[in-house]
Amino acid sequence: MTSDWKLACGFVALLLLILLIGLTGIYQISSFSKQLDNLGRKHFPLQKAALEIRMQTSMYAMYLRNYVFWKSFKYLEAARKSVTAEDINDIKDKSRRQIEYFGSLSSDAAQKDFVLQMSVLQKKLFEIGDQILELADRMDGAESSGKKEEVQNSINKLMMVFETRLFAIDDFIESEVQSYNLRVVEEELEYAREAKRKAYTLLGWSILFSVLIGGQTAVVVYNSRRNDRLKREELTKKIVRIEEKERENLSMQVHDQMGQDLSGLKIYLDIISKVIEKKTPDIEQKIQKCKDVLSGLIEKSHNIAELLRPPALDELGLTDALRGMISQYRQVSGLDISFSGAGSNSGIKGEYSLLIYRIIQECLTNIIKHSGATKVEVSLEGAEHGLELTIKDNGVGFRKSGDGPEDVKSGKDRLKLGLLGVRERVEFFQGSFKLVSLEGTGTTINVKLPLEHDYGAHDNNS
Repeated sequence: MTSDWKLACGFVALLLLILLIGLTGIYQISSFSKQLDNLGRKHFPLQKAALEIRMQTSMYAMYLRNYVFWKSFKYLEAARKSVTAEDINDIKDKSRRQIEYFGSLSSDAAQKDFVLQMSVLQKKLFEIGDQILELADRMDGAESSGKKEEVQNSINKLMMVFETRLFAIDDFIESEVQSYNLRVVEEELEYAREAKRKAYTLLGWSILFSVLIGGQTAVVVYNSRRNDRLKREELTKKIVRIEEKERENLSMQVHDQMGQDLSGLKIYLDIISKVIEKKTPDIEQKIQKCKDVLSGLIEKSHNIAELLRPPALDELGLTDALRGMISQYRQVSGLDISFSGAGSNSGIKGEYSLLIYRIIQECLTNIIKHSGATKVEVSLEGAEHGLELTIKDNGVGFRKSGDGPEDVKSGKDRLKLGLLGVRERVEFFQGSFKLVSLEGTGTTINVKLPLEHDYGAHDNNS
């Protein structure tokens, strides 16, 4: 799998994990909301309804007891005024409606079965209660004490059965209905806790895989960028080698062939001058002029050969070679070019010497051709951990239109390519290239090179 595919897969995996984390959070929130809704809308009202049924049944029993006592003892006038048969029937209706309400809240089979069982128990309780009420009313109308005692005994027996039925209802509601509801609530809460644990586990694994995939993606990106950088460095090295080789070949061609041909031509002129017996002043003047032109061409060919491949770098060192080159530019262009250098720079590697020489050569050529400057300052100083080169002119700067470029990356033709070439070479040596230019105020180029950079290590790794 290529690095591009690895990078694409890594980003897709990260997006999927982010989506999974988001969906997990949404599901968790939805699940909690649903459980809270169930507790608030169903389970709590069921518990309240069951409690109301117990309360209504207890009130029915209390009303019934008070009514029987009032019938048995006439002097309980307060009981007669507070409890009547209508009150008992009213509380019976409320208790029935409460069971119906409980049934409307029931959602599963167990709860619906509870409704049926509570209805049966309540019906039996009310049947016994109705019998007790009937006997109490009969005892109130009995004429003899023996008849009243007989009715009272029947009431007492039914009251025992009534209390048993009442206890059965309370026990059923407490041990079955409310216990079941509490178990359901606990199960809901346990389900919520388990869902939370699963969500935390899923989120934890998702974050872990996100970190792993993100790290792997970062490694792929780093390796890809590193490989691209190494390829650019290798390409730059090849370009530099080819360029220097071509310069060397061209320098040899100019120096050896062209220079020799020109020298030979000058010799032939001398011979021609000697073999001519009758030379007029005009012919002698023209021959001398040809000799002068040839001498100038020979000197220029030597200068061109030296600029193409400066032997002074190896023979004199960087500083003296730069002084000689700048002197030649000064003579050719007529510009006021000043130079300040840091000693002999004898400790600088050959690659650095050639690089600095070419940078100054390229910049001076651009200044002469494009800047319109009258003064140029070149400075090469030793800085902390390296060298610092500054080239400053008072020219027109980079114009927004015309022949000059807008900036280093969007300039025109050869000037753009030349500066880009300088930047590429500097960055190849892990240096920095900075260009500051404003229209009408000149241009300043600053280059910093780290001396500890191991150029040879790149060659070995290539």
